[in-house]
Amino acid sequence: MKGMLSLIATVIAIITYKTATNPPSEVYSLEKITKMCTPINKYDKICSGEEVMSVVQPELYSQFLNTTTTCFFASLTVCLILVSGIRLEHRLFMWLLSLGMLTILSTFAHL
Repeated sequence: MKGMLSLIATVIAIITYKTATNPPSEVYSLEKITKMCTPINKYDKICSGEEVMSVVQPELYSQFLNTTTTCFFASLTVCLILVSGIRLEHRLFMWLLSLGMLTILSTFAHL
């Protein structure tokens, strides 16, 4: 059980880290545009190094970052509890692990 929980928490931590560093929308780079900032409509402009989703849909991007961060830190917490060597017979630690996995899976479903 301990090995399976640590494997699942580690894989989820890796996935959420990758989605935060490589977002689902594209990131503008200097090779794709000729200017430092390009207007995309009357009020917004996108600059080199910015994520497209943060300019086009800022509310959705904020929700994406919040769920990714919550899932990442919850999976790290589960990994740290498992690595610390605490026995799984204690009800408090099993409750914390269950709560952590519930947090991970519920926020991971929103990605």
